[in-house]
Amino acid sequence: NANQFDINVDDIRVEATPNCSKPTNLTVTVTGNTTATASWTAAAAGAVTNYQYVVSTSSALPETGPLVSGTTASLIGLTPIQPYYLHVRTVCSGDQYSLWSTIPFTIPCQAYPLPYYENFDTGDLPLLPPCMAVENANGGNTWSRNEVGSNSFPFSAFYTADAGRNADDWLFTPTVNFTAGLSYRVSFYYKAQSPDLVEKM
Repeated sequence: NANQFDINVDDIRVEATPNCSKPTNLTVTVTGNTTATASWTAAAAGAVTNYQYVVSTSSALPETGPLVSGTTASLIGLTPIQPYYLHVRTVCSGDQYSLWSTIPFTIPCQAYPLPYYENFDTGDLPLLPPCMAVENANGGNTWSRNEVGSNSFPFSAFYTADAGRNADDWLFTPTVNFTAGLSYRVSFYYKAQSPDLVEKM
């Protein structure tokens, strides 16, 4: 189209396809709230030495990744309900690489083990932490994650006042694992925006 920006082309290469086929049947098995195991079927052709794998939030193919000698990899530090992509390719002798195989996956929300603790200090504003839920009963403003003018912590779950509406929205923690017959203690900190306001929970 007219009046668009430049396009740059570089590193054109034509070469024989290496005898190094890509892995197939990629699967991700969830093992916890933030962990999973990736597995795949070994390459059918080539002198396989290793496999490279990458977990990212983008479907774009990576440049490189960590090496594993087998057909499984442990995935840690994942965030529930965050869309991810698993990329795996074969490394063959002679410094040859297959094409990447890719599948999308997510870690579903599961019951959290106790003790459960959330201080709202990580993540992108104004998003609440993963697996929290909100019921917006008044149809106006609702819960979010925001900065707080307090020395006790920099961020919190935050309800914005909405003129003319009752503050009757609900904020739900993720499901947690309780054991029948045990007693539990729940604690939280809250404050109003000003000492002149007599807000309560």
